[in-house]
Amino acid sequence: MQAIFGLGNPGSKYRFSRHNVGFMVADALAERFGVAWKRSWRLGAEYCRIQPSGHKVLLVKPRTFMNRSGQCASIVHRRHGILPPSMLVVVDDIDLPLGQLRIRPRGGPGTHNGLRSMEQALGSNGYARLRFGIGGRGDDEGLADHVLGEFRPEEMVAVKASVSLAMDAIERIMADGLDVAMTMFNQKGATLSAKDGDADTTA
Repeated sequence: MQAIFGLGNPGSKYRFSRHNVGFMVADALAERFGVAWKRSWRLGAEYCRIQPSGHKVLLVKPRTFMNRSGQCASIVHRRHGILPPSMLVVVDDIDLPLGQLRIRPRGGPGTHNGLRSMEQALGSNGYARLRFGIGGRGDDEGLADHVLGEFRPEEMVAVKASVSLAMDAIERIMADGLDVAMTMFNQKGATLSAKDGDADTTA
């Protein structure tokens, strides 16, 4: 991978929303590698460079809002010559239980507008993605309200644990490739214990 995109919405209003787990993972990666974010108006993003397993990687948080994430990816593609197979997108997934991880080398966008924007802008769905489970919505809750709503305090225990696992998964991808990382991390993550609300790490 030469570029990692953490998808989300900019601004403090969305900081702890379910839709912003891509930003959360990207921020944690930047902190792990001790690098600071820079703002690029040309990219429409914040970016920094990290070196997991000795590989130089462009880490990007698009600031175009989720539904236009592809605009930033397209600019990165044109300016840096990074092709979709060399991209990894970290994104939320309502179809996975809270905190569960799933890595895929390619695939359709499903109901996710950020992934749909990426596919339309790049003309390809051949980029890898790390999906981060945010849990399904309630029967009386709309999709937008669910994904834009904040995690509950008791959910954040599991979220923070799975953010750490997601970083480990990304480093494994860089060191050993997607296949190895998929074997190690797919269907793994930190889930919320129904008994006491504590995070149960299953990786």
